[in-house]
Amino acid sequence: MNALLELARLLKPSLVFDWFHRALADLLVRCAGGDPDVPNLLISSPPGSGKTELVSILFPAYIFARDQSAHVITLANSDSLATMASGNVLRLVQHPGFQERWPLTLDKAAAAQWTILGNDGRPSMHAAGITGQLTGQRADYLIFDDLIKSQRPIPKLCESAPGPTFLAPRKLDCCPRAKLCRPVAAPRPGGSARPPIPLRELGRVE
Repeated sequence: MNALLELARLLKPSLVFDWFHRALADLLVRCAGGDPDVPNLLISSPPGSGKTELVSILFPAYIFARDQSAHVITLANSDSLATMASGNVLRLVQHPGFQERWPLTLDKAAAAQWTILGNDGRPSMHAAGITGQLTGQRADYLIFDDLIKSQRPIPKLCESAPGPTFLAPRKLDCCPRAKLCRPVAAPRPGGSARPPIPLRELGRVE
């Protein structure tokens, strides 16, 4: 079984996965494992299909099961959405099933930012909205979850960033080697389509 889905079944046994989740989990595991064919991911599917649950919540827990020294930054269109995801990851790593197989101790634990004891002292996971504070943060993995709900209210910090459709915070150039995972909602059947944003414009990731 895919290692990410195995962790999901352990921590959230009520979840039901289909072919889409299995395919996505396979890509996420390959990305985390350094597969050169999957250096980054841009995921697009209809609302309610499990993108946030799998990518923004279960995937970071999988990352910390593999490597407790890792650093993850999760970004969303609001502080509350990003903090919700980070807080859910925090609960997963504190889950008895997780602790039994991958024991870890938390040095600092708040929903928006928490640190695993024994790493380099920087937050293990940091959550922020698109206008939130990222100065000084570093990451091995960047997770963007619906950064822009509408093309119109693009924050000033993005309007002044390089490139005409650069929709990610400028401070992400502090993480040039980070893995990039961005789930976005695809339009429902009959809905208006939004033109895709080239992945290279989402952050300075080689």
